Amino acid sequence: MKFLKRWHYIPVFAILILLAIGRVKLYGNPYLSVPTRDTDSFVSSSEVPILSWEAMTGRRLFTTNLLYKAFTPTGGYPKLEPNVDTTWRNVYPGFEKIALFQSIVSVLGWEILALAMVSKIKNVYLKILSAILILLFGFSPHVADWDSVLGSESLSFSLFALALGLLIWLVFDVYEQKQNSPKTIVLAIMWFIVFFLWTFVRDANLYAMFATCLMLIVTIIAFRQYRRSWVSIILGVMLVASFGLGLASSMQSARSNIQVEHVIFEFVLPYPARADFMHKLGMPSTDSPSFKEWFDKNAPRSYMLFLITHPGFTLTHYLIGAYVAFDPYLQAYFRATDLQWRTQLVAMGGELHLGITALVIATILLSVLWIFTITDTDKRQKKASKPWTWLATWIFLTGNFTLFVSIFGDTVALHRHAIFSTTELRLMMWSLIMVLSDLLLSKNNQESA
Repeated sequence: MKFLKRWHYIPVFAILILLAIGRVKLYGNPYLSVPTRDTDSFVSSSEVPILSWEAMTGRRLFTTNLLYKAFTPTGGYPKLEPNVDTTWRNVYPGFEKIALFQSIVSVLGWEILALAMVSKIKNVYLKILSAILILLFGFSPHVADWDSVLGSESLSFSLFALALGLLIWLVFDVYEQKQNSPKTIVLAIMWFIVFFLWTFVRDANLYAMFATCLMLIVTIIAFRQYRRSWVSIILGVMLVASFGLGLASSMQSARSNIQVEHVIFEFVLPYPARADFMHKLGMPSTDSPSFKEWFDKNAPRSYMLFLITHPGFTLTHYLIGAYVAFDPYLQAYFRATDLQWRTQLVAMGGELHLGITALVIATILLSVLWIFTITDTDKRQKKASKPWTWLATWIFLTGNFTLFVSIFGDTVALHRHAIFSTTELRLMMWSLIMVLSDLLLSKNNQESA
């Protein structure tokens, strides 16, 4: 009888398998890749001992250092010439395993996320629709193409999808169980490892770690149920420690200096009033021999103080930057017009990866979910909606925190720097449509029963 009640998993697993096969078949040889101007820096940064402080403070972050270190071929990586113009993918000796690994983790991450969503949605038909929607979203060229690019974007997408899938299971398990079971502990360990690795893929992700720490601390303080959960408390301590590690390594690294230089010289110094603000903080003239010394020590902190004390500029620039960042964007590193169904895949991805409308709709849907959770008096409905509200708020905060850093962190290639954040918020929009539909259908079924 239990099998008959769960018949929907037959089409769900069929969808998971068929779309995974389609993802592999339609994107060509998974060993194909293309280097970028940054690929050489990933190689050189990974040459330090992986457990050294240099692996945290170098030109690239820990996770990509670990990836390139793990797949270092005998004799080391060959020298690659970066591509300036759009080119074709090739099988580069020494890099083919990285390309394959990125594709495997990508498929696994989106499949796990789809399965996690399916397991927590109640309506049978919405389960099936959710599986299709999430996989089409994650397997569209707007995301999947990056698996062939030798950079950090692929892991930004795939590790997040995997972390979100594990987090869905973990949040529901902690909320529904009165005591921490072995399953809870395993999920917490797995999620922390994946989330830690995702955080140290790119600098902006550290701010998502901050948002996560903030949410978990508030949750533990506000709700007695979570103060009793030693798993939640230990997880909170580990996240705070990881954030401290990331903050310390970032402050001792020079990797962000170029970006900060770009924004200060473009957003601040050309305007007399803004430049005067920086001079009052001790910034010498740019022609002064002491400027570089001051810049290396004080520029990031001074720039952050400038943003805090100029809220009008900060808000206006954020809104303009978000509008630009949400313009649908495909990678420009390689051509794939020779692939079968390419035109149809790009068109499908364009329908799923909307512009700034996605952020507006996601914000409205999150507000509706909060209202639904607060005002609903049915305890069974609250039990279903509360975990989704926490998860949706987490996605919204992490997406906007990382988007903020991308907008204000550099003036070059905003689309590429913000592509993870915009993709995350687009995913939030589609996921909330499924979740709210499921909650409303469940409520209507209970009222009519």
